[in-house]
Amino acid sequence: MNREQILSILYEMAIVIGGETKVQPLLTKTLQRLLFHTSFPCGMVLLYPEGTSAGQTGSMADIRLETSIGDFELSQYQGALIRLPSALLQGGAELSETADLLSLLPCRRDYYRAFLKLPVSDCGVILLLSSRLPDSNLPLTQLFQPVLGNFAKAIQLCRSNEAYTKSIITERLTAETALHDLSYRNTMILDSVGEGICGLDRDGNATFVNPAAAKMLGFSQDELLGGPLHHMLHHRTSGGDALSLDQCPISLTLREGSRQQVFDDVFQRKDGSDFTVEYVCTPLRENGAIEGAVIVFQDITERRRLEREREALRGQLVQSQKMEAIGQLAGGIAHDFNNILTVIMGFGNMLQKKINEADPLRGYADHVIEAAERAAHLTRSLLAFSRKQAMNPKTEKLNDIVRNVEKFLKRVIGENILLETNFKEEDLLILADSNQIEQVLMNLATNARDAIGSEGRMIIQTESVELDDSFIKSHGYGKTGPFALISVTDNGMGMDKDTCAKIFDPFFTTKETGKGTGLGMAIVYGIVKQHNGYINVYSEPGHGTTFRIFLPLLTSGEVVAAKEVLRFPEGGTETILLAEDEPSIRSLLATTLRDFGYTVIEAEDGNDALEKFKEHQNDIHLLVFDVIMPKKSGTETYEEIRAMRPGIKILFLTGYTADFIRSKGLVDDNQELLMKPIFPVDLVRKIEEMLK
Repeated sequence: MNREQILSILYEMAIVIGGETKVQPLLTKTLQRLLFHTSFPCGMVLLYPEGTSAGQTGSMADIRLETSIGDFELSQYQGALIRLPSALLQGGAELSETADLLSLLPCRRDYYRAFLKLPVSDCGVILLLSSRLPDSNLPLTQLFQPVLGNFAKAIQLCRSNEAYTKSIITERLTAETALHDLSYRNTMILDSVGEGICGLDRDGNATFVNPAAAKMLGFSQDELLGGPLHHMLHHRTSGGDALSLDQCPISLTLREGSRQQVFDDVFQRKDGSDFTVEYVCTPLRENGAIEGAVIVFQDITERRRLEREREALRGQLVQSQKMEAIGQLAGGIAHDFNNILTVIMGFGNMLQKKINEADPLRGYADHVIEAAERAAHLTRSLLAFSRKQAMNPKTEKLNDIVRNVEKFLKRVIGENILLETNFKEEDLLILADSNQIEQVLMNLATNARDAIGSEGRMIIQTESVELDDSFIKSHGYGKTGPFALISVTDNGMGMDKDTCAKIFDPFFTTKETGKGTGLGMAIVYGIVKQHNGYINVYSEPGHGTTFRIFLPLLTSGEVVAAKEVLRFPEGGTETILLAEDEPSIRSLLATTLRDFGYTVIEAEDGNDALEKFKEHQNDIHLLVFDVIMPKKSGTETYEEIRAMRPGIKILFLTGYTADFIRSKGLVDDNQELLMKPIFPVDLVRKIEEMLK
């Protein structure tokens, strides 16, 4: 082998050694080239582990180029082979020095004719074995010594490279594991929350949907992923109009990167139904660029329903408080006002009877009585709407009430407004005070007249309806069951929502100063409530107004027998003790009773009445006492008289409200009580009834 061949071999070995970055391929390829150039058929490379001494082995390469060497694993005997001397041994005596080691190999002792051990610095050794002598007598150890030095360095570099690569891979695996764990935990959190969460890419397509969002929307998660969320869940407004991308707050976030918070909107479910939501849409940025958005939303349908119910209850509470305030005012003035009206009405009625109908003065008396009756009715209405005045309910046919008041309604609205009535069912039986229901219709007619102005139409319609749970949920009030419905509709100017919300408030009026008290609709509200009914209003500016009144219908078992028709009283000759502290009222009542034939003993207060009774107790048939009088009340006076004469009858009179008298315990429930203002005829009729 000449110098050029040797240099060629060394160059080739250098290329092989320098071209690998991993230990195992480096060992294998280097051993292959050594076997090729030395004609040894088999061999192995044994490396010591890093940081260990000779005698311990780590990586190895085992190559056999001929099969006759035997079927065994050289690696099993690497420890023994490493301990062989570093020389080329050729047969006989040379091999005998290592016979104790070679005998460990599973083949004949004289099989190995040549053995070469090449040390690789402190990294390990190369062992070459053959059953025949090599073709060349070259000093192989010296020949490959430069290559072996580079081989040792290459091994160190490969080991360093593999250690670095392993550390990088380990770090990457650790990071990937941590990232996977974090992603899993985040997914678990997002999947467990009750709010709907959707991730969007920059085109508005869904990249993430949690189970809560899918459930609220009625889709599966797979159906939503990748789809355009705007067209799937947010394409319509709460009013039912189409919602374009330009109008969509979510699309605005994707376009401009602004955070959008919406407190009241609607999303659409898979079945096309809407549900009320509030949501926040936040942009996702990467290096300043908008890459998508995340939507967090929740279904607030139930919350809005509860809020509406609370608002309705709050409104009812405020309305009740207003009614109570007016009731306190009305109740406070009722006593004095009713006393005054009693005198006006009583003496006016007496004057009316004494003037001939042909006399022009009769008309004046008629106007006085008519005005007094209206004032008395106003007082009762005020007390009724504030629920301070006891009603006189009885079984009534609703349609008959409307018919009876129809002619008066025509006078109220005038000739230029057409009044139509529509009775869908004839027998609508209700338990009501007909005078109060008539007052409701009169007030509504007045309201319609003012709303219409010049010419128009007013329609009153009655029918039966069944209120159910859906009515209660939508209105926030009510009770299930059959109701009579009165609808009063006009084609006047209508009202806006704010006006409708205040229409039943006491003293609220849209009329000019001096043209309305603001009590008409409040009185309507109070009367309807006192009848255990409900009233609502629907109106739009320029489209008229409809009031709907719901009154409980009576079943056959609830019908109250109608009272007999009242007759004009005949009077009597009995003696009556009359106690009244107001001189004008006492004079009126005494005169009225005497005109009907009764003997009247007058007393100005409780003490006076007690003394008069002691003087005439055997002659007196009936006591007529004002409840509240100075010095001694009518109740106290009656108790003392009853102690002297048990069983004597009494009729109490009062200008105070019934609930005030009853709550103070001034009159028992089984005692007769007449409320002022008192018509003379009503007083005489009640006395006749008690004396029979």
